[in-house]
Amino acid sequence: DHGGGGGHGDDHDHGNDDHGGGNQPTPPELLPNGNYSLTPGQGFSITVDSIDSSAGYNNSFGHYFADSNGNPIAGSIDFTNVKDSLGVGDAVTINYGAGDIPHGAVTVGFFIVPNGGSLNPLLPEGADVTFSLNNQSQWTVNYNGQPINGEQAPAYFSDPNLNPDGAFDHSHNNAGQISFEDLFGGSGTSDRDFNDVVVNVKLDAYTAPDTGHGDDHDHGNDDHGGGGGHGDDHDHGNDD
Repeated sequence: DHGGGGGHGDDHDHGNDDHGGGNQPTPPELLPNGNYSLTPGQGFSITVDSIDSSAGYNNSFGHYFADSNGNPIAGSIDFTNVKDSLGVGDAVTINYGAGDIPHGAVTVGFFIVPNGGSLNPLLPEGADVTFSLNNQSQWTVNYNGQPINGEQAPAYFSDPNLNPDGAFDHSHNNAGQISFEDLFGGSGTSDRDFNDVVVNVKLDAYTAPDTGHGDDHDHGNDDHGGGGGHGDDHDHGNDD
């Protein structure tokens, strides 16, 4: 417990942290394709706060790493159902040391699984996920080797080139507020209102403390004080 106004924190540390010194860390920068750049040899943190959802679906939201071709490598579920944590102050912070970033990853982006919260009731928040192409050549999110089910489509990504409906743009990023459209675009059913999942995101440079022990998965509920917000800090361990 860290005092003050009642906010919870669930810290997920993705370890193997490298602590090279000297240079000031560079925070990830937003790229034209909707993803954020990663600096080789540096860690970073993501803070996500689900603000609004006008969707009929109970959408899942997460982040993913992509390689130099833009293909997703691995990622994590940040909110199984974004409607469970709406409003400013119910934030999740995910810390990655330099050694935790998947080999070959050059950018980080975001995705939703349409109606994932309803179709996958056992999917836990903070779940580590992988990605693969299904038999329709659509990028699919996998948990424990099994595909996560989505309504009309397996997933939609911040990089439109990964989307299953002909590079249909399913997200907007306005100064760190990401807004997703959760209906399939190519069929003409999409209303293009981009208010189905609205999440504030902030990416910063991160250097993990050297704790001297590895595989540090701290799912804390730590009270961080200040304005009553919940923080789910996911620290992914193996700290060097």
